Amino acid sequence: MESILKSYARHAPVYDQTFGWMLSFKGRSMAAGVTNKRPGKVLEVGVGTGISLAYYRCEHAVHGIDISPEMLERAHSRVKRAKLAQASH
Repeated sequence: MESILKSYARHAPVYDQTFGWMLSFKGRSMAAGVTNKRPGKVLEVGVGTGISLAYYRCEHAVHGIDISPEMLERAHSRVKRAKLAQASH
């Protein structure tokens, strides 16, 4: 477990640049499936840097969890910077 946390801490600063192309596609696909549902609460497990959060409709209350504090810190920064109302609940 400790080695996983260290790995995520090391990769957090470059995670979006490295995996962003793949994760944004996954995020769009996942959010598209939720977007057509009645607005409600969404739990994104393994939210990482929050790269997919912008793809959810504002009517959804999105909550993200992740094992990595460094990734969550980046997700929180993304939410504030982009003023993502759906993820600020």
